[in-house]
Amino acid sequence: MTLPALLLASGLLLAAASAAVGVAAAAVSQLELTRWVSYKLRGAGGAAGVIENPGRVLATANALTTVGIICAAAAIPALLARTTPTVLGVFTIALGIPLLVSAAYLVPRVVGRRWAEPIVAHAAPRLEKLGRAFAPFVPWRDPSTRTTLAAVLTNADTEALASADEMAVVSGVPAFADRPVRELMTPRTSIVAIPEGLLAAEAAHVCLQSGYSRYPVYRGSLDEVIGVTHAFDLLRLPPDAPVPVLPALVVPGTTRAADLMLDMQRGQSHLAVVLDEFGGTAGLVTFEDLLRDLVSEIFEP
Repeated sequence: MTLPALLLASGLLLAAASAAVGVAAAAVSQLELTRWVSYKLRGAGGAAGVIENPGRVLATANALTTVGIICAAAAIPALLARTTPTVLGVFTIALGIPLLVSAAYLVPRVVGRRWAEPIVAHAAPRLEKLGRAFAPFVPWRDPSTRTTLAAVLTNADTEALASADEMAVVSGVPAFADRPVRELMTPRTSIVAIPEGLLAAEAAHVCLQSGYSRYPVYRGSLDEVIGVTHAFDLLRLPPDAPVPVLPALVVPGTTRAADLMLDMQRGQSHLAVVLDEFGGTAGLVTFEDLLRDLVSEIFEP
């Protein structure tokens, strides 16, 4: 076998093997890996490496895949050095590119997902050690906790970890937490608000008609909300008393639902005004809206 042919075969093999390990490391359930380590099952060494340094394993696999592709791509022109440029171009487009794509993407994805656990058990320890040795040359970072949690809950067989009800709670929280409040708000056109200067009796009449417990108080238009009033406070006042106004929590529409819920709990607030990109009032969100969405994410299919 000539040197270019050997380089081509080696590059394809390296790219395919490394890509398969990377796909397997990303696809295998981390809950299953944790079980391997806890019970010291076969493959626990590889599982520990992926759990401790998932970013390093994936980065090393990607780097080796890239090296394999470069070697294979460099070998193709050398193999066809005696042919004309036209033949070289046709061969590269018709066979070379499909061969590289199959070796570095298509085949590894099938193999890595189909036999993820045995691949991780046998190959991940070597890849993790190699990544540690070449750490200065292979930049890596661990996946975010939120992304990792989502992958764990998606891929895992969780029956041994917790009951179905408990796992439903855990899996529903991330979807709720990342949702922007503009998706949960009552839109501006549906807001029932009280204008500044209204007397308690008049405001109480608005409350009786709408049936809500809290209302934004505005000055001039809904774009200038000055605070919030509570229906129960109005019932305790004389009819000619001014409407009491409490400070309103104001947030942009991009605020995460989890962040707003935390702010409401800290400030003991039950209603927030949601602003649009121009600073005007886009809608409002209540603490009950957030709880309702959280419960629906947990218990509704």
